[in-house]
Amino acid sequence: SSDLTMLQRSPTYIASLPKVDPLAKMLWFLPNAILHLLLRWKFIILGLYIWTMSKLKPKEVAKHLINDLEKRIGSNMFDRESFTPNYNPWDQRLCFMPDGDLCEAIREGKASVVTSTVDTFTKNGIKLASGGELEADIVVTATGLKLQLFGGMEIIVDGKVTKPGEMLMYKGVMLSNVPNM
Repeated sequence: SSDLTMLQRSPTYIASLPKVDPLAKMLWFLPNAILHLLLRWKFIILGLYIWTMSKLKPKEVAKHLINDLEKRIGSNMFDRESFTPNYNPWDQRLCFMPDGDLCEAIREGKASVVTSTVDTFTKNGIKLASGGELEADIVVTATGLKLQLFGGMEIIVDGKVTKPGEMLMYKGVMLSNVPNM
């Protein structure tokens, strides 16, 4: 089994970008302010190009992204179902990984990707809606988790139920007109 399993409810497009930008390495001698400006414009133009191509030729961009992942992971380890979204690139999200590190980890057996949803947590890990169970020592949540503010409890101040959504929150911990908790 792998050291890390990424559980996703649906696949996403993933592209690799270098950790260290080649243009930055080539222009290292420029003053930082000028280099920063050039790199900023490079990424703005690159982002616009990828977005434009994704809108004009979505099938070609999707094919390129998926084929690149398969090449990086290796055909024998590549799970097409876990890396083929049901939407066009940039219709939802496009994830970037530094130097293809996720693909390298999958190829080396240090990581895996499972596509399903959480049914419930168990004493050994996560029971999946698809029927399986992922054993887990540690679970790190990301998007998709539906939290209940204050565990669903009502906040009552001076006998009146307060609505946190209608209050100001300071630094994510203190609500206006509510005594310190």
